[in-house]
Amino acid sequence: MDWTDLLACDAALALPERHAEALTRLAARRFRDGAPQEAVALLRRRVRLDEPATAAERALLALALSAAGEREAADAELAHALLADPLDPAAALIALRLAADRDSVRLASRRILSNPVAADDALAQALAALFRAGEDAALIADLADGRLTGWAIWRGDPAPSLVLPGSGGEQRFALRPLPHLGFLPPGASGARLDGSVAGAVEGWRLERDGRIVAQGPLHARSRHRGPRAARPAAPPTASPPRRPVRVVMPVFGDPDATRSALRAAVLEVARHPGARLVAVDDCSPFPAITALLETFAARGLLELRRTAVNRGFPGAVALGLEGGEGSDALVLNADAILPAGALQRLADAAYAAPDIGTATPLSNNGEWTSWPRLGQAAPLPLETEAARIDAAARRLDTAPVALPNGIGFALYLRHDCLAAVGPPSEIYERGYFEDLEWTLAARQAGFRNVSAPGLFVPHHGSRSFGPDKAMLVARNLRRLRRRCPGIRAESAAFRRADPLRAARARLEEACPPTGRPRLLLAPAGSAVLVEHLHRLGEAAAGAVVLTWRRSGAGLRADLASVGGGAPQSLGYDLAADGGALAAWLAALAPGEIDLVGAPPPPGLLDAIRPLGGAVTILAGTPQPGGAHPLAADALAWRAELGDRAVSILALDRATEAALRRALHGDPAAAWLRGPPETASRLPPAEADNKLAVVMGVPAPASLAFAQRLGAALRARLPGARLAVVGASADDLALIGRGIAATGRLRPDEFAAAASGVAALVLPPADPSLALFERIIAETGRPGAQVDWSDGALDPMPPSLLLDRSHDERDTVQAIVDWFAGRLAA
Repeated sequence: MDWTDLLACDAALALPERHAEALTRLAARRFRDGAPQEAVALLRRRVRLDEPATAAERALLALALSAAGEREAADAELAHALLADPLDPAAALIALRLAADRDSVRLASRRILSNPVAADDALAQALAALFRAGEDAALIADLADGRLTGWAIWRGDPAPSLVLPGSGGEQRFALRPLPHLGFLPPGASGARLDGSVAGAVEGWRLERDGRIVAQGPLHARSRHRGPRAARPAAPPTASPPRRPVRVVMPVFGDPDATRSALRAAVLEVARHPGARLVAVDDCSPFPAITALLETFAARGLLELRRTAVNRGFPGAVALGLEGGEGSDALVLNADAILPAGALQRLADAAYAAPDIGTATPLSNNGEWTSWPRLGQAAPLPLETEAARIDAAARRLDTAPVALPNGIGFALYLRHDCLAAVGPPSEIYERGYFEDLEWTLAARQAGFRNVSAPGLFVPHHGSRSFGPDKAMLVARNLRRLRRRCPGIRAESAAFRRADPLRAARARLEEACPPTGRPRLLLAPAGSAVLVEHLHRLGEAAAGAVVLTWRRSGAGLRADLASVGGGAPQSLGYDLAADGGALAAWLAALAPGEIDLVGAPPPPGLLDAIRPLGGAVTILAGTPQPGGAHPLAADALAWRAELGDRAVSILALDRATEAALRRALHGDPAAAWLRGPPETASRLPPAEADNKLAVVMGVPAPASLAFAQRLGAALRARLPGARLAVVGASADDLALIGRGIAATGRLRPDEFAAAASGVAALVLPPADPSLALFERIIAETGRPGAQVDWSDGALDPMPPSLLLDRSHDERDTVQAIVDWFAGRLAA
């Protein structure tokens, strides 16, 4: 793929404001032309851009990956697409096209059928796929306010009957096929549904000659909200008197999680004067849940209510709230575990200001209130760890923080807010987004939604809906976007601002990780750190990374746990908080300490010195100004640590050779370990006339080097091409000169991105020596780089080592000559 030709086809490729769309447009063209690998390269660059890729773009990448034989990667990318937008029609059709087995065909087909605005051709493809998968009929229906609308579709004769079983018996409807329906596949018939339904309905089935042709659930909803009090003319100006609280727990699935949640709720209600627990059995299909609820009710531990048919979150909550007028309410998922004092702390948050209407606690799985990462679920902590986190949250007693909306897993509603908004809307089908609109209604009534950072509630996360989840999300998301058109922009703004970050950081400070994890210390942006973490792999999980950087005249230290655990938001200004950082590190008590780069300034160094644990110095960051550019960092740490037992790890051969020379005669030479052998992990690829510049760290000097190398290569070898693997300081400047640029890469993506090239080059200004050496080993391609070991490393032909004292023009010319020789050979 020649990027000069791509530019000629679409000049927008070099324009910042149109670059993304040009990539997608060119990728679609290359895919249609039978070049899926080229489409993959273009789309992979697209998804790495800062501007988020659309669901359709990710789905197109999945399709191209599948055509290129990368099925596992295609499945992963398709999952990203459907998560980004379950309603996207292109993503849904590609999911159907890539469905590999009968179950995935059914799921993909039903995702399309569940979208009320799906185009006729998409419906026809989905129905045809369902029939090929062995289904004989399908129902596309909506039951709202007692009226059933939609379509029944079947194959074969005669037409089936529609049967709606319910608590009051069965209702039967004759189906009359209509001719010339544009969404029917060949051989299928369809009938329009539009009629009244009496009473509660438990599901649907299509019958022909006494045999069930198809069947499924049917969930009623309402376009109207229940009765509510008149909304206040203005936000409340004084907090009302506190009222007793009713805990409402809708129950449907997951018996094990329900048992734990019920036990915790019963204990907490008993601790809180005036509280009561109402459990709503929402037609659970699990006998174990039915028995559990009846046992607790028989002992007087809760009030048990039952729905006649499954009504989902809004219907079950409405039933649980009946008769509780004038009380506060906590709507609690049946997989959320209340700790001791939860009701008091939620009430404290709800009554902290006159205009607060709802409060949601922190949780491992709480959407906006997730800890330690905003909007990202974490695994359920062990009981002892959850208790430790909650105890710290209680001690800190952080003030409430405003949220766009409350979250229904543990949603506390103050009585005046509840009176103003009434029960949740039943416009949504069971499962998703009902809590969001409910709490947006609270805002419209003049109340604020807040988080309660002084409480941590463990939450399993929904496991009740299984394969129905995709359809429920799609249907309800469409309704949400129509009814609340501004919520996407508001949610994006909240995520960018992240006002809960400080609260999460305070909790992280109070809860250092346990188990004496590994601590890694490095300057921000360290290439050695990134490669070291990559090579550690799973062994790095749970390690704490401390990166430091100068901030004006001060020093900033940021901490993050590898793998997504806490901390993720914690940082210190060393001038003001150096003592607090030292105390946190002492409490962490790391079992191992990996020191990357040069020793930090004294403020941070003083916090590191007292720590115990086995110390490893990681060398390999070139320091151009010294006598030992690759050994300088290790020698400086050696001077700081004195005789303290350490090991020294060189991640590349050049650093190992430089250190052996610098440590000659020093006892510390015995501590030195070199890099492990790296075998080629990629199948041999046919090399073309492409030279790849590897950029592990984007820098203006490396960008200028690549541009100069590209010009020299075109002048000497017009048929040769240059590509940049990794992020540069200005990718579009390269693309404008016909130089391919992959964009940002993860450490594990470099080798694959460089496969198929004839040779590799590392810019003189790029410190990614270990990364470059690994890519050479994994691809089996020769590489050219400057020799930072100053002759300590023996050359390994056909790779090229260049004297670092040479002028850049001489270095570029030497590389072009070397590459020309490689091609000629």
